[in-house]
Amino acid sequence: MLGFTTNTTEHLSVVVRDICQASVVDDGVVFPAESVTAEVIRQRAEYVGVRVQFVAHSGKSVVPMQIDVGFADAITPAPEMIEYPVMLDFPAPRIRAYPRETTIAEKFHAMADLGFDNTRMKDFYDLWQMLWLFTFDGDRLAGAIHATFERRGREALLEEPVAFAEAFIISTAKETQWKAFVRKNRLNDAPTWSVAVRAIRDWLTPILEPARTQQPFNFTWHPESGWR
Repeated sequence: MLGFTTNTTEHLSVVVRDICQASVVDDGVVFPAESVTAEVIRQRAEYVGVRVQFVAHSGKSVVPMQIDVGFADAITPAPEMIEYPVMLDFPAPRIRAYPRETTIAEKFHAMADLGFDNTRMKDFYDLWQMLWLFTFDGDRLAGAIHATFERRGREALLEEPVAFAEAFIISTAKETQWKAFVRKNRLNDAPTWSVAVRAIRDWLTPILEPARTQQPFNFTWHPESGWR
C-alpha cells in the first residue's frame, strides 16, 4: 500500500494500532493492538518503505498479518475510491486505491528493474489476468508507465526490458519459480510460464516507446482483439 503520512516506524505503528482498535461491526475477528510491530524495509536504494506486522484472532485461530507501506509512488491517473469486496454479509469498506494503470506500471517496473533477480511471480500472474479482463486507454496507460519509470529515474529500462527477452522467457529457473507459485496458490487457470510472459510482452511492447518518449498512443486495449 502507499503511505500518505509520516514514514517512520513509530508513527506507522501508532496508526495501525489505532486502526486495530477502531469500532466496527463485530465479525468475530480481533486485531490486538499490542501485537503491532514495524521495521524499515529496503529493496535496492530506491525502494524504501515500512513493514508493519501484527496478528488477527478469529476464535482459536491466530493469523499473522503484514502490511508493506511504500512512499512517493507516482500515481497516474489519480487514486480512486473503490468498494472493497467482502466475503461475508458485512458492510463493504470504501478505500482509496491505485488506478489499474498505476498497478500495471508498478508491477512492470519491478519486472524491468529486477530482471533475473525478480522472484515476484504474482506480478506476472496479475498482469496476465488484467490483460484478459479489462480494456485500457493507451494514453492513460502510457502516462502511468512513464510517470512510474521517470519517478525512479529508470526510463532507459523501457527500451529493452529484460523481462521480455527470450532468454528470460525460456529460463528454466523462472519456470521453476512459476510452477511453485502456481502450485502453492492453486491457480488452476494459470498458463505456462512462457505463455504468460509472451502474452504480457505482446500486450505492453507497443506502448513502451510512447511511454518512454511521451508520444501519443491513441489506441484502446481490448482483451478479445488487442490494441485498436
